[in-house]
Amino acid sequence: MSSSVTRKVVIDDTSSLIRYVGPWITVNGQNYDTQGNFGATFNNSLHGTTGVANFSFSFSGSQVYVSGTISINNSTGVPDPSWGCFMDSVASGTSPPFGYIENNWPLCQWDNLADGPHVLEVHVTSKGQTFWFDQINYTPSPNLIVNETALLVDHKDADIHLDSSWADLGGIANYTSQKGAQMQFSFVGTGLSWYGFKPTELPHGPTTASYVVDNQSAVTFTLPGLPKSDIPTQYNQKFFETLALPFGLHNITVTHGGDPSLTPLVLGTLVVMNGTTSKTLPAQISSPSKDNHVKHARNLGIIIGPVFAAVVISIIVSTAVIIHFRRRKAGKNDDTELSLPSASTGNFASPDNTRESHNVFLSESTPFMSTAGLQIESPSHTSSANLHHSNTITRTMRKQEEALAAFNLSPGSESGSSRKLLNYPHHTRLVEGLRVPHHISFRFIKVPIAVHIYLISPRFS
Repeated sequence: MSSSVTRKVVIDDTSSLIRYVGPWITVNGQNYDTQGNFGATFNNSLHGTTGVANFSFSFSGSQVYVSGTISINNSTGVPDPSWGCFMDSVASGTSPPFGYIENNWPLCQWDNLADGPHVLEVHVTSKGQTFWFDQINYTPSPNLIVNETALLVDHKDADIHLDSSWADLGGIANYTSQKGAQMQFSFVGTGLSWYGFKPTELPHGPTTASYVVDNQSAVTFTLPGLPKSDIPTQYNQKFFETLALPFGLHNITVTHGGDPSLTPLVLGTLVVMNGTTSKTLPAQISSPSKDNHVKHARNLGIIIGPVFAAVVISIIVSTAVIIHFRRRKAGKNDDTELSLPSASTGNFASPDNTRESHNVFLSESTPFMSTAGLQIESPSHTSSANLHHSNTITRTMRKQEEALAAFNLSPGSESGSSRKLLNYPHHTRLVEGLRVPHHISFRFIKVPIAVHIYLISPRFS
């Protein structure tokens, strides 16, 4: 039943793509919605003029159709208003005047243009009767991609899927009278409107139908039918319009709730809001499918993983810094125990070779850190306060002297190796059997962050 039919682009009279010249006004089209039997105005708006004016529109395509609300005054035998249709500056015929008020009336129409860029113009002359313009529909060039526009979808569109309960209605629509009959359609946009007929030849009793978008809750809408049997067929009737949807791919299923004794569900056209003429789905559009939810979950994992790792590392470093300064503060009341390097090699080896030393043995020429501000004081520079807080020396003086000898220091001497020893007071109990009193102390004036990172990894016994 369905066939490939090119979708048309719908340009409302309020579009900035239309160039108006002369005295034009914009009015609410709802004031004319009950006029005639061709349906309501598009988007509830009309442009009108009562003088000499014109408008133009540029497009690329092969067909174009201009419509409006016709209201002719022919009391003098000269129709007012009058208008002329021009394509690429060449005049063409206009539709014959109609003696009644009708919306969606064809004002100008071109069906067989050479595909490509064109400019249409409509020139209006009014002696007082308003000329009303509503919309432009055009068939775009095959390779032209138009985004964020209203699209007119014919009932024969290949993406409209009807079950076997549907039948043709005069070649201009499809209809069903069977309860439970369905239509399915997928579209890209932010909403959809359904337009159909109220045929006078079929039952008029009101009934209902429903639609479901993206497996959400069903929405019921009314099919009012015709109030009287002698009323002519009502064309271009909007049966429902979906709520605003997020831009993307959507699926809609419409189900008829009536039976053969009630008014049928008729499909004439669909209008997709903010749609696209692209044949492929843009990569940035999110589909409501399961695969996209999985993709989003993976992307979320990629983001959360590094963030979580950074938070954990920050917590570990912060905790280490806090412990470091607390132990340093507490270490002021304890003996300072040092693991001394070998005097001959300067290697960081403990006497029993079973524990790591976290002393930093620096040469005066160490490139990434200056040793300025780090001093090894001799007993002659030791303050009485430091001596007052020194604990009882638990090892023999011999071991102290051996330790000092490793640095060529003797009690009372200020000379020594050109190498300096940097050690934090809280690195306690690193080496069994070697304790140095506080008359060997250290002053920490400025320690670069690189050294802090290196030192904050003590092993405690």
